[in-house]
Amino acid sequence: MGVKKGTNNFKSFQQKRIQAKLDAIEEFINYLPKRMKFDRFEDLLAECAEHIGCSRTTITRQESYIAKLNDEFQKRNSYLSSDSAKHFSTNQLERLIEAKDAEIVSLKGNLKRTSADLKDANAKITYYKSDDYKQSGFVCNQPEVSDQIAEKKQKNNFKKEFEYTAHAFNLLLQYLEEQRFGIGLRNENDSSKVILADDGLGGIPKKISDSKYLTYFLKYLNKLGAKYGSK
Repeated sequence: MGVKKGTNNFKSFQQKRIQAKLDAIEEFINYLPKRMKFDRFEDLLAECAEHIGCSRTTITRQESYIAKLNDEFQKRNSYLSSDSAKHFSTNQLERLIEAKDAEIVSLKGNLKRTSADLKDANAKITYYKSDDYKQSGFVCNQPEVSDQIAEKKQKNNFKKEFEYTAHAFNLLLQYLEEQRFGIGLRNENDSSKVILADDGLGGIPKKISDSKYLTYFLKYLNKLGAKYGSK
């Protein structure tokens, strides 16, 4: 079975990779001792990257990875999630800022990629609306494809009509031979040329049709494995 039209296989592949990385980060978090603290978010990030075997950049450029680690960082440093920032020490504020900076870097990366995709999409839309695209042949050639299909269908109809006519003509010749009317396909003057002739009165056959008009009919007979007008 083929792939359903409109299916984005690459997007599905990306989602599976992201989920696999999230599962690996979750496994890393479960691996850590429950009471283990990290003075800096950067330390947690480095520990995670080493554990799952990837670079820190791989983690920081994906918002969902950063969000998961940041949530864990704040759980292990509960004072960072307090709304009373005025009670934070300078070191505590620096740690909170560091974690938020990592989120911002990830968001900026996503925004940059989204902007690039949007720019590319707008460029394609502009091109598809332009006269250059309309004159490039991609649009103009579409009717030609339809014409080719129609022409092929017409040829098939002609072939079928010819075969029906040829079959009826062959049956007529067989009937004439069986009734001894003396009309049928003959070799002209004992040559290899085949003509339609009347030799009912004996002697020299009277030509009814020249060989050139029988060319395609004879090909039809050869296709059937027949010889002249016989079965």
